[in-house]
Amino acid sequence: MIYILLLKQACKRTLRQVGPLIGSEDTNSMFQNHLIEGAVLHYGEFINDLSKVMVSAVLMSFICCCVFGRILHGMAMC
Repeated sequence: MIYILLLKQACKRTLRQVGPLIGSEDTNSMFQNHLIEGAVLHYGEFINDLSKVMVSAVLMSFICCCVFGRILHGMAMC
């Protein structure tokens, strides 16, 4: 049982450390605010919310890329 607790703590700590490197402020914010050591994590809710944040970040990145490409190249890119 103690090994499971240690594993959970290590995973939370690692994700909090990796959060700033991901490049998404919203994702990093979720990692920092929800993956608190010793706090209870409602895994299903967390993964659902994290999926929404990550999909939103990818869509925004795609839209920005398309708009920037159109401006840069003067043509439809997407």
